[in-house]
Order: sequence, then structure tokens, then C-alpha cells
Amino acid sequence: MLQPLAIWVVVLSLLLCCAFTAPAYATTAKLTQAEVVLSDANSFPSNTEGEQVTLPDDWSVSRPGYSGPVWYRLRFDRPAEIAPGEVLVIHIARVCSNLEVELNGQPLFNGGRMEEPVTRNCDSSQFVSLPPSVLKPDHNTLDIRVRGSSLESVASRQRAAGLSAIDLGTPDSLVRAHQVQRFWGPTWARASCATLAVLGLMAIALSLLGRREAPLMYFGLLTLSWALMTAGLAWHNPPLESNRYELLLAASFPVLGAFAVQFLLSHAGVRSRLFESLLVLQCLVVPVALTLAGMEHLFDVARAWYTLIGLEVLAAMGLYLWLAFQACRTDFQPMALLLPFGAMLLVVELKNQYVGES
Repeated sequence: MLQPLAIWVVVLSLLLCCAFTAPAYATTAKLTQAEVVLSDANSFPSNTEGEQVTLPDDWSVSRPGYSGPVWYRLRFDRPAEIAPGEVLVIHIARVCSNLEVELNGQPLFNGGRMEEPVTRNCDSSQFVSLPPSVLKPDHNTLDIRVRGSSLESVASRQRAAGLSAIDLGTPDSLVRAHQVQRFWGPTWARASCATLAVLGLMAIALSLLGRREAPLMYFGLLTLSWALMTAGLAWHNPPLESNRYELLLAASFPVLGAFAVQFLLSHAGVRSRLFESLLVLQCLVVPVALTLAGMEHLFDVARAWYTLIGLEVLAAMGLYLWLAFQACRTDFQPMALLLPFGAMLLVVELKNQYVGES
């Protein structure tokens, strides 16, 4: 069971290397200057004096604590090197949580629901065509309405509100970037979710063969809960309001951590009623602590629990490797490949919650 896991890690590493070494794409222009107005109006409030910002705009820096709608107005001329009849597109690498786009006062694109429960597009890049019939040779106005949640009210920094710079070009020049980002966003989430679910069901089935395979029950529960969390993160239109959904996601993390610790300890031959009781207690305490803290402190409290649970998992990984090495167990070699890779991903994720993504 562990050898296929090691192979999966190697394949994943190669895919990541291919993604990070993908050739750069050509951009005709990059729009980085915008006028910003905080307004829930149906169109850009031209009678209100806006604030000039430089994209990317991270709301946790530019307007900390704010959740709601924001209008961005960008101005640009049609690039002279592109033929008048040729279609132009914009590529938005990141917008969180959702957006609407207008060109010269004409609605072009809607990413989904703009009212609660808001559509969650934080993991999806946006690719919008600019019709030649609406596009002018110069003095074009691109209005983007973004609705997002403050950093303080989300459970992870990756879902805090913001808008990236806007790439302007032809479809051929920008479609590559869009496809790559879509693959490592929604497509990869769906594929990994299905893989984890199948792996979890196989592990649980094997665990039912006898007591010697009991650790696989914890592994199966770990991968199934991981699949459910991945599906939850990739769900663009959940039925719950953003605040409640973020609380639910944060409350599920200790369950994932508990199954990970229990799998490693049981696979190492360590059984402790005290550890088991503490892990169960932690799964009950975390939702209560998050609820009592309130949505205005959700991120800070969730991050503290993420750190504690992450350290617990890292300690269990280290204990397992040490015990397996001391006992000269045959499964030490594949786990020596798998666990450091998992530890690296966990450390990177925790780092991102403190210093943000580059």
C-alpha cells in the first residue's frame, strides 16, 4: 500500500516541476492602475471621487477589515500593433471572491452570485473577451466590480479579498496562462479529490481484512476527510453564507489532523488512550473556540489552531520515522520519501498563513 503512495508523490513532484518551468506567455499590455470606489451600486459611481491604487490590490493591506463590494475602473487604449478587427481578451490571474466586468458601460461577464452566498472564485483565473463592437480605438473604460471578504473573516489567507493586475492581449497570447492556472486550480482539485477518495475507500476495505491492517483504517479516514476538505475548498457555490462556510472549513481541520496523527502512531505501533482522548477533545474544542472568537477574529484564531495541529502532525511524522528506523522496518524507505514531502507542503502552507503568498 505504501509503495503506490511513494510513486504518487514522485509523479506529483514531476508535475509540479513541469508547471513551475512552463514557458512564459506574451502579454500585449498589463493594466495596473485603477480608480477604486467602495460602493454597492449596479454600475461604477462616476459621481464619486475614487482612490487611485496599483494592482495587485490586496485588501488586507489597502482596506483592512473591509468586506463587501468594490468597484475598479481601469482605462486603456487599443494596442496599435493589433488589427482593428482582431479580438482582445483580458486575463485576471486572481480575484477573490467574485466579480462582474463591464466595458465602456456594457456588461460583459459575471462570475456568479454577487450576493450572499457569494460565488467563490478565489482559485480560478478569469478569461474575458472584449467584443470589437464595444471596444474603441482609445479611451476605453474597463469597470470591474469585486465582492470579497476581509482577511480577518476568512479561515485562510488564500481566500482573502483582492484583485490581481489585468493582462490585456490576444486570445493566443493569454490562453496558455489561463489554462495552466485553471489546471492547477479547479481541475487539479477535482482530480486530487477523486484520487484521495478512491485511495481512502481502498485503504478502509483492506483494513477490514484483519487487525494487522488496522492502521489502514485511520489512513482511509484521513484520505477521505482530505478529499472532503478539498471538495469543500473547490466548491464555488456552497449554500451557506461566506462567514458560516469559512467557520465550517476551519472546524474540519482538527479532524484531518487527528486522523493523520492516529495513522502515524498506530502504524508505528504506538497506542495511547491519552493521545486519543486529547485528539477527540481537540476536535470538539476548536469549533467552540472559533465560534466564541467571532468572525472578526476568525483568521487569527484559525491560524493559531492550524499551527498547533500542524506541529502535532510534524511531531508524529518525526516519531514514526525514528521508530521505523530503529526497528529496521521494511516500510521505512517509502515513508522516508513520503513523509518529508508531506512535511514540506505542510510547512509551506503554514508559512503562507503568516507571510502571504509571493
